[in-house]
Amino acid sequence: MYLKILGLMIIFISCVYIGKFMASSYEKRYIELLTFINFIDYFETEISYTSTPVIEILDSLTDKIKSPFKEIIIGVSEELTSYGYRPLCTVWEENLYNNKNKLSLSQEDLELLIYFGNILGTTDMENQKKYFTVIKSRLQVQLTQAYEKKLKYTKLFKELGIIIGLFIVILII
Repeated sequence: MYLKILGLMIIFISCVYIGKFMASSYEKRYIELLTFINFIDYFETEISYTSTPVIEILDSLTDKIKSPFKEIIIGVSEELTSYGYRPLCTVWEENLYNNKNKLSLSQEDLELLIYFGNILGTTDMENQKKYFTVIKSRLQVQLTQAYEKKLKYTKLFKELGIIIGLFIVILII
């Protein structure tokens, strides 16, 4: 009898955990987009007001940015420092794809991040600011969509986990 109750509790808790796990990807995507927008803001400020080279900005950002972007920035920074002859856009894209599994971003989000790496350091300061504005506005659209999905699906998956857990428990009883 006690084993049956313990088993039912384990099943219920597992279902609730699976629901929360599925909901967390929507929350992570929203946070990651917000983090990257802040990253672009910081980058834009550094380029505009201090005219700091890209490699130095990346080095200074490693302490200020959160994971999973921190690993990407560190990878890009180390690779550019070690192998300075490789183009920044190539190094950026490789590090983005190497850390893709750690990100909860959609394919469209990743394409925007790749685009950011492709234009980074390729033009003068004024055009760079214009590109940053365009990327940030497109990321804002993605952020709004991510927020709406977060509100919708987070609640859905959490409740679905509870309901399925209860259904299985009732079915077994």
